[in-house]
Amino acid sequence: MKLLEHAKEDFLVEGCTYILDKELKDEIWFVIDTDEWNKGNKINALREFCKKQNEQNEQNEHYSAWTVAQSNPCFELWLYYHDFAKKPSENEVNSYSTFKDFLDKKIPGGFDNRKKPVLLGAAINNSKTNFIEVDGQPGLYSTEVHRLGEVIYPFVKESILKILKRNN
Repeated sequence: MKLLEHAKEDFLVEGCTYILDKELKDEIWFVIDTDEWNKGNKINALREFCKKQNEQNEQNEHYSAWTVAQSNPCFELWLYYHDFAKKPSENEVNSYSTFKDFLDKKIPGGFDNRKKPVLLGAAINNSKTNFIEVDGQPGLYSTEVHRLGEVIYPFVKESILKILKRNN
């Protein structure tokens, strides 16, 4: 909820730091884990705030899209989908103390943020294919980060395709 309070201060209060531009189609994304966030109905409260803000913005001169991209159980799941097309096995994941430890074992050397962004298209497809929703939130081993990936991908697609072609 601290992220939400900071966003309100930065974008919504009188004299705020930033103005959201309708022509540029500015967006605000909350990329969150399920694990600790879900206590006290915080995620639903965040989603409800974003929904109300978007409804108000339809009438407002300042356009903005307030969006939640949630991973269950953790952000590292999004990283997993860069390399794997199927959901991880719960038994395999549970044999590690954390999902991050599982991911480090599953991807030799761990997720390399200097190399893996070229797999954004695969991550989007893999995440979407394995996405399920339970009570308005991603089910276990599901992530909504593909929605943010879909916003970013058109800006980097040409570069990614050149790199992938060069590497093949």
